[in-house]
Amino acid sequence: MSQAAAPALGFSIVANLGDNRQITCQCFVDVTEELPAIHQRIDLVQAVIDRQQAKYQVKDHRAELEKHKQAYQRLQDDLNSVELRFQQEKDAGGARLLEIAKAMGESMSASNRRALEAEKAGLVAKLEANEAERKAHLSNVLVSKERFEEEMDRLSAKIADCEALIGGE
Repeated sequence: MSQAAAPALGFSIVANLGDNRQITCQCFVDVTEELPAIHQRIDLVQAVIDRQQAKYQVKDHRAELEKHKQAYQRLQDDLNSVELRFQQEKDAGGARLLEIAKAMGESMSASNRRALEAEKAGLVAKLEANEAERKAHLSNVLVSKERFEEEMDRLSAKIADCEALIGGE
């Protein structure tokens, strides 16, 4: 005499893996199985799906991290070039101010003295404006660098989480 199979309870879990990839896990459990055992089976299937998702996400996270590192380096290079330009302008302005100070120590006509004083005042104003511009630029760059660092840390943590799930694969 043949025994009829016990009724089964079926479930499917579907997950998108990105890049037009999808995974579907279908499982069946005996209808008489206890609820904790069913939960364990679902947890097991979900762990399989989580690992598969991590395998694909780690590639995306690494690519995104590399883009952020490159952008961060461009930002640092820009900062360095701006700092160099400001320093060169400061040095040139300072040298000219020394020349003006030396020239004003010599005897000259009143009109020449006024011209040098006007040039000196213009140079001082320009140097002060350049310094204010440099400080504003530096502030913006430092905020941007901080954001990039935070994002790179976040991505590195995500990569570590994914690698832990996939077991170094």
